[in-house]
Amino acid sequence: MTHDAPAAGHFGWYRTTHLVSREFWWPRLKADVARYVAGCDVCRWAKGPTGRPPGLLQPLPVPPRPWHTVLLDFVVDLPPSCGCTCLLVFSDHFTKMVHCAPCPSVPTAKETAQLYLQHVFCLHGLPERVVSDQGVQFTSRFWRALHPTLGTEVCLSSAYHPQTDGQTERANAVLEQYLRCYCSYQQDDWVDHLALAKFAYNNAVNASTQQTLFQASYGCHPRTKLCRGERWNALATATT
Repeated sequence: MTHDAPAAGHFGWYRTTHLVSREFWWPRLKADVARYVAGCDVCRWAKGPTGRPPGLLQPLPVPPRPWHTVLLDFVVDLPPSCGCTCLLVFSDHFTKMVHCAPCPSVPTAKETAQLYLQHVFCLHGLPERVVSDQGVQFTSRFWRALHPTLGTEVCLSSAYHPQTDGQTERANAVLEQYLRCYCSYQQDDWVDHLALAKFAYNNAVNASTQQTLFQASYGCHPRTKLCRGERWNALATATT
């Protein structure tokens, strides 16, 4: 259940191995987990190839503390679910932790600021740098006037070059992958799965930091008991 459960997320062998090893160990654990994940039918049809792109990477500067630099991006044109067709994703460049907010449509600059207040500011305060693409929300007069008053630097990516904000693009892909694994055939219930999708993402180990996003942010893992799969199935049923 550390792979199939809604709070586990159908991740690959690397993250699943770290999740299992928090509570269990046996000889050939990695090989057994890799074999199980490779045989998962849901992963086969829900996931696409994720090979490394060629070329020299130019990462953004590493911030000095959590939530110093926040990256913003949208997932658009999703199937209607509870009146929402868009997802706004906030990502911390230091710990890689994400928060996300479903939206009826692509929000305006003012609505984006309100969503940041509701989902990020109340937990982590103001960032010193905000990185985004050159969407109309982030080039508007409201957005450009707001951040100088808050003492926040605005950084826009190059036009038609989403790799600048590659961390959030990758988070978007993982969240979409999770929703494909657990949504119904009609795909009209993805909002109901969003809370556990965010939990599973933040509870998974990150290859670059060798820590889960919860651990990098708070110094400890959340209590989950993922080995008790029936509990998480009951929780997922109760929240959908």
